[in-house]
Amino acid sequence: MMPKKGNPKENRLDPASAGVDLDAILDEIRPHLADYAKKDLAEAMGINPVALGHVLNGHRKPNIAFLASLAAAIGGSLDVKFHPPRKR
Repeated sequence: MMPKKGNPKENRLDPASAGVDLDAILDEIRPHLADYAKKDLAEAMGINPVALGHVLNGHRKPNIAFLASLAAAIGGSLDVKFHPPRKR
């Protein structure tokens, strides 16, 4: 018998619980957005300007794909790096 799937959003790992602060990453990107129109950024990201505004205004939480796309839209990049555990 297959287990019940439930709400997919309930099954998602919260990045903050793994030490990844997506809001802090957005805060690092935000100062570099001043020279760009939301419409142009949204077009470069392939999303609706309203969706972009919702994240930038704090009404929705960003995800890692959104942040990477936003960084790329302004000519930057987002690096995700693994740090191996220290040997005991």
